[in-house]
Amino acid sequence: MLFRSIEKMERKLSPVRSLVKVGKAGSSDYKELVSINGATSGWVGESTNRPGTGTPTLREIVPTFGELYAYPQVSEWSLDDIFFDVEGWLTDSVSEEFASAEGDAVIRGNAANKPTGMLNSAPTAVTDEAGTRAAAVYEFVPNIDANFKLLPDQIISLQYNLNAKYRAEAAWVMNSNSAGECRKMKDNNGQYLWQPSLIAGEPDMLLGKPTAIWEQMDNPGANAYPIAFGNFRRGYVLADRVGLRITRDNVTNIGFVKFYVRRREGGIVLNNNAIKFLKTTAT
Repeated sequence: MLFRSIEKMERKLSPVRSLVKVGKAGSSDYKELVSINGATSGWVGESTNRPGTGTPTLREIVPTFGELYAYPQVSEWSLDDIFFDVEGWLTDSVSEEFASAEGDAVIRGNAANKPTGMLNSAPTAVTDEAGTRAAAVYEFVPNIDANFKLLPDQIISLQYNLNAKYRAEAAWVMNSNSAGECRKMKDNNGQYLWQPSLIAGEPDMLLGKPTAIWEQMDNPGANAYPIAFGNFRRGYVLADRVGLRITRDNVTNIGFVKFYVRRREGGIVLNNNAIKFLKTTAT
């Protein structure tokens, strides 16, 4: 019996590139500028002296770069004999692996030949108003529960700890485990906080804002960050130095064809006021 299709095990992927800012880096010297500590002003009368006011300052943001690669091989006999498109199957599988690895790097990449992840520098309780945090440090809202249960009031606090200017285009991200817990939450009137979409292709809404499933996010647990809310395009930048490239190698290992697939890219926290995290703790 000749099978014409292959059933595959689906991977847990994440919509990283549809959420964060994606830039094209002409060189590895790619930089972004963020304006902080905006201009100040004052009140004066008609003939009052007008002293100088504060000038905004700029913060330079430099992504850390690396190369994400895969190097699978297949025998030339397989390419001759197998009934389906082996090259297409391999490159499709590699693309899925890249999406998974990229999703993890953007969350917790350690900057060692890869992007600097959002959680590489632990978020802090310092608010936007209390002072300037280090460039790569976001703010967290504590969710204190002995069993690490996600608390509706803290999720509401997380939403409103974000500046209203960022909330306009903000979204929730979490993995499926956290989403399943949030899906059961109700307000005091028994209404679900999570509203499923009634239109195909449109995201579900949590507290009036769209949700995205990012499987590489933490599960609720001790000192974990299972939920983030914010404007991700303003909060994180992913810079492509070189797009996805594929080299077919039938010389290195005679009798086999290798496929060298790679993408050079970097990433870094862009505006650390634009995203907030929920931190689950027992005490």
